Amino acid sequence: MQTATPVSMPDAVREMLRDVAKKVDEAIRLAPGEQVKSRFGDALDAAIAARNRLIALARDVDGDEKAAACLPAVNALLSMMSSIEYPLEGLHLQRMQTVRQELQRLAA
Repeated sequence: MQTATPVSMPDAVREMLRDVAKKVDEAIRLAPGEQVKSRFGDALDAAIAARNRLIALARDVDGDEKAAACLPAVNALLSMMSSIEYPLEGLHLQRMQTVRQELQRLAA
């Protein structure tokens, strides 16, 4: 497993991403089925909320530079998370594990 490299980002968003990582971890631990989709859907919703918070901070009058700088990484994770909904055979769990690792890196 990779060692997490800290990413500079607003503390509030870091906490939101930690929550997303926990939700993804819970989904990974469940047996395959509808519960996993539901739990992962909750994680995806939470990740979208974190991304929206980053956008709001970056667009603020003072323009949070940390928020703007980490937005591409969060957007890439959202793209990967969305692709988990419609996985190619055999990639579902691997994609979830990659998302979890990247969330842990961002939230470190």
